[in-house]
Amino acid sequence: MLQKNVTLNGFQNVVLHPEALGETDGETTFWAMDGDSAAWSHLGTADEGSEGTAVSVKLATVSTSVPRATWDRVKLIKLDLEGSELPALRGARELLEAVHPESSWSSCRIT
Repeated sequence: MLQKNVTLNGFQNVVLHPEALGETDGETTFWAMDGDSAAWSHLGTADEGSEGTAVSVKLATVSTSVPRATWDRVKLIKLDLEGSELPALRGARELLEAVHPESSWSSCRIT
């Protein structure tokens, strides 16, 4: 859906990375929740009593996902990762220490 919007709007300065962000590189499980619970899709383990589909996804740190040669151009990092912000920020440590970009994140997990 995001790729479709980028193409539809003719954005030339948007690079999409088909991966989850976290504290380490590797693989993780993404739980794609069904129906009215779709907004609660998340990384990690299934919530008790919820129905969803487990999908194995590539996991990368921000520091490895963003090519080092472009770090000097990073001016803003915006994260909205449905509760996975802290691991992603830990994985961004090297980049954040190198370039000190502006940061914006939103975290809301209702349990």
